[in-house]
Amino acid sequence: MGRTLLQTGGRFPRQVSYTKEATHTLSTTTTYGMESADRNGIRFQISNDGKYVICYQPYYYYGAGAEVFLIRVSDGKYAFLQYQDSSYGRSFAPIRDSDFMVSYSPNSDSGYGIYMSHIDTRTVFQAVADKGDMSSKVPGFNVYIFDSAYHSTNYPYIVPIIGGI
Repeated sequence: MGRTLLQTGGRFPRQVSYTKEATHTLSTTTTYGMESADRNGIRFQISNDGKYVICYQPYYYYGAGAEVFLIRVSDGKYAFLQYQDSSYGRSFAPIRDSDFMVSYSPNSDSGYGIYMSHIDTRTVFQAVADKGDMSSKVPGFNVYIFDSAYHSTNYPYIVPIIGGI
């Protein structure tokens, strides 16, 4: 649906046309937003080169599962991914120039540490159509884990470290 607006401000008003695109919805179960705790709600990470953004939120309660959008900044194309489970936490962090790590984290009551996988952004956007499901292009979680220091109810999480000196 195309629309035309009159843009005001500045010395010369002008008409600007735009097209509203359909939205894409990923369903979740019961989740908690930012209003309930700072660790909840929608998050995003930017690739180290600034060319990609990954936006995600939990699928279930405090961080289990994930609903994910990977966006290419240059043209706005995106792919999505869903981890629809209620038992395992997921987190994301940039790695290399344009890629992301994704963790798979069992509650430390029942397992130790986190499992890791890699999202290769170039492969995703070469193989998946705009607004397509990228789950077939994200490898499974490897058998190696990073042990957590605390072995009780918790879901280990990866976070990016912003470079310093």
